[in-house]
Amino acid sequence: YCAPEVLAGAMPSPQSDLFALGVLLYQLVVGDLRRPLAPGWEADVEDPLVRDDIRALAALRVDERTLSAQQLAQNLRQLPARRRASEVREETAARERHNALELQRQRLRLRLLGAATAALGVGLAVASWAGWLAWDARRAEALRRSEAQAVLEFLTDDVLTRADPYRGGDADISLRGSLDAAATRIDERLGERPLVAAAVHASVAEAYEAWGEYAKAARHQRLSIERTTAGQWRGAPLADQHRRLCHFERLAGDLEAAQAACDAASDEDRREQGAVSDASLVEAAKLKYERGRCRDVVDELASVVDDEARRARLPPGVEADARWFNGLCQSRMGDDGAAAESFRTLVALRETESGPDNPQTAWGLSDYAEALARAGRFAEAEAILERLDRLFVDRLGPDHPDALGVDFRRGLVAAGQGRHAQAAEAFRRAYDGWGRALGERHGLTVLAGSE
Repeated sequence: YCAPEVLAGAMPSPQSDLFALGVLLYQLVVGDLRRPLAPGWEADVEDPLVRDDIRALAALRVDERTLSAQQLAQNLRQLPARRRASEVREETAARERHNALELQRQRLRLRLLGAATAALGVGLAVASWAGWLAWDARRAEALRRSEAQAVLEFLTDDVLTRADPYRGGDADISLRGSLDAAATRIDERLGERPLVAAAVHASVAEAYEAWGEYAKAARHQRLSIERTTAGQWRGAPLADQHRRLCHFERLAGDLEAAQAACDAASDEDRREQGAVSDASLVEAAKLKYERGRCRDVVDELASVVDDEARRARLPPGVEADARWFNGLCQSRMGDDGAAAESFRTLVALRETESGPDNPQTAWGLSDYAEALARAGRFAEAEAILERLDRLFVDRLGPDHPDALGVDFRRGLVAAGQGRHAQAAEAFRRAYDGWGRALGERHGLTVLAGSE
């Protein structure tokens, strides 16, 4: 029952007693008073609520033992009621996840399946947008028919036909190559239907982002904004589209273009609602991080993440982004413990909003692993990197920019453990790969080179 810090020579404390209480609770549950609380003990405890109680008592780190003995007694007495409440929460969360996933289905498929579903994603995304354009009942049916026909023609005549040798196509062309060729003809094919062209450009931008081709994603997002404006779109304001452009330009490394897009989003917010939205504030904070203004980022994002009422009004994903870049800046400022906590909260949010295998969750896990490595918590970082091998490397291939991030973080773990040859090899793979994919002057390439 001796707590780890006591074994290491520290003085016993009430937190040490809580550790012992957690071990005893575990032994009572499994019916063996001689069994140690070894790694993998969770598999022995069937009830998830009791597992959480044991975990909160017997955490290895003293500051993570958050459950008191009195709270434990209350939790055990109220276990049936807690189970019912947990079931209700899980059902509610499941419904919310289902609804969110339904709305994001085409984007997620585009990200997760990559090139094989790009053309289908374009068609379905545009079909969804077509429904939103029916603001005038007298025009709605005609618009839907016209747009559906236009999308069908684009998919069959410009994307799929290029891979059909019986129709003059190239039997060896990939779907990605076919989309590259077709993307240059979107405006030629759909020029008389600017809103449909805007939707196709936006969906193609999503495809290029999933492939790590951020400059191409930014170009098509910019064209989507231009076509939306030309089509006099009366739906949601353009602020969200400008924020997406800011996001793509930042990933492409063009910070000046990203700043212009973020400024345009703020201007749209003021025009529509009289003030800059929190979503635009968070996107602008990401740019400040890229420029090294981390103190400003932490101060500004704290006003968002620490205000419960304000968080409740945020669009999906914005709170997670705020915690994400707050954690990045905490790490850059040397506050590795706070950064790890920010990323732990971020990952939990992403798993709830999008699921454990979603790219957003995987990207959060990448930075969580880096924060853990910089904090010297190498075993925890290694465990996350093993998970990222499945989420990034196996799915996207070793040369994708996201997969190269796993190499970079493995380099940090190796360097922190004094394994400098392995660290140099991992950093070299990241440096060479990012240089080819993103350019030698991109921030990630420079970062890997400096390491």
